[in-house]
Amino acid sequence: MLLVYFCDMYTRFVKKIILLILLILSSFLLYLSIYNSKKHSISDLEKKEQVRYTANIQKKEKLEKISKNSEDNSSAYNDKDFFDQELESSTPKYTVNGVEVDSLNVLKKIKKNQNSKKGYNDPLESLRKNIPDIKSNNKNEASQGIKVFSNEELRTLQNGDELDSLESNLRSFSNGNLIPGFRASSNAQRNEEVLSEEEASESEEVEPLLTGQARGYVMLYLMHPNARTTVQRQLEVLVSSNVKQVYLSVLTDGTFSKDFDFLNSILRRFNELDRNVTLQLYLTNGPSMRRFNDENTVDEGFNKINPQIFRTLIQSDFETREEFRRIVRESLDSFRLNLSLRPENENIVTVMLEDNLTSESYLAMRELAREEIGDLAIFYRNPCLGCFIGNDSFSSGDPIEHHGQEQVIGISGGDGFTLDGQSYRFDNEQNSQALSISDVITIQDLTLSRGAKYFGLWRAERQGIRGPNFLLPNNRVYEVPTEAQMTEEVRILQDGLSP
Repeated sequence: MLLVYFCDMYTRFVKKIILLILLILSSFLLYLSIYNSKKHSISDLEKKEQVRYTANIQKKEKLEKISKNSEDNSSAYNDKDFFDQELESSTPKYTVNGVEVDSLNVLKKIKKNQNSKKGYNDPLESLRKNIPDIKSNNKNEASQGIKVFSNEELRTLQNGDELDSLESNLRSFSNGNLIPGFRASSNAQRNEEVLSEEEASESEEVEPLLTGQARGYVMLYLMHPNARTTVQRQLEVLVSSNVKQVYLSVLTDGTFSKDFDFLNSILRRFNELDRNVTLQLYLTNGPSMRRFNDENTVDEGFNKINPQIFRTLIQSDFETREEFRRIVRESLDSFRLNLSLRPENENIVTVMLEDNLTSESYLAMRELAREEIGDLAIFYRNPCLGCFIGNDSFSSGDPIEHHGQEQVIGISGGDGFTLDGQSYRFDNEQNSQALSISDVITIQDLTLSRGAKYFGLWRAERQGIRGPNFLLPNNRVYEVPTEAQMTEEVRILQDGLSP
């Protein structure tokens, strides 16, 4: 009996021990489950934070690497091979006055003569002989055009020895009254004249006005006070040429100062002279941005920012985006004024002159500008392929503005074309790299045949560019056209247009 009793007690004890062990084990497992769940949650947060931290570090390293690479590569980047490949890629043909012309061969002949070290022989003469009536019959001599200056004033302005003293005097005029007969105050009123009263009456006698394409000048420097006389003379050429649709393009980021009142006074004056105006404003400066490390680069707009870093900033950096919005808003009054003066006027906005953009950064700038401008202006992209590493030409359907003779073959209907960066020379000048007047006329005829909306002349000396040394805009002497040069430019602008 005693043995049975002890066995029973032992059995109960063992069962209690087993139950206690099971209870402890289950409690431990429950605690372990809770602990692991909490630890996993903390780990997820730590991982997210670590990913965010790593991304920031990588972004910083990437920007530093971009900056270092661009310093090594930007100045040495050569676009010659790129353009040669573009020229070889297609050979479009089109007609000028009913005659089929091979644009590639024409452009190659022009380029060959530019690079020749021998005397200049016009390669286009045979081409012109095969294009009947390529010249307009409705041309007017510049001698019959508008005179704003007296002969004595013109002789003074044309004297090269007087230009340095003229530049000094121009800087001293704080109210913009540069010379008799021309008033251009930075606080211009609506009734102030950019051109003379004599001009208005004479222009009414010149008929007919010529149409077919907007023609004019690339005057990036239009707002600069030292360039007033240059601008004045070019405005005279535009009126004397009797072109109905005048083309003006201006850089507004501050590289060449800012004077929107002066620009607006010009728009009003052209309206009084019964001219339609195609106004193009470049909001930022691509060529200057490519010189971001140069001490002679003007610290305006985004000129001091590495282009590759700017592409990132304009997409994501709040301060950069807001600064660009501010630049856009400065142009609104001029755009509104131009449209209000006459319904035939047109506005074009280009977010960057000869841009250094990728498709993503272009769309970012375009969207910011569109939010401010709305339907006041048409967007044109001005890409500069080969000018800086990574540049592309995607425009999201916007028309393209082409620069230079190599780009003629890429023109589609509605695109624009200017000679910005491709200067021209007159017959009494020796410059093998500049286009001859006959070459300019031929290229202009090609752009008209291919449906370019506008054609803009550009001459390096008018922008104060002479020789290899780069000067700040305030230190430049802006070439004042002579009467002979004005006569030639009237002839260029009239060519191919009709009443």
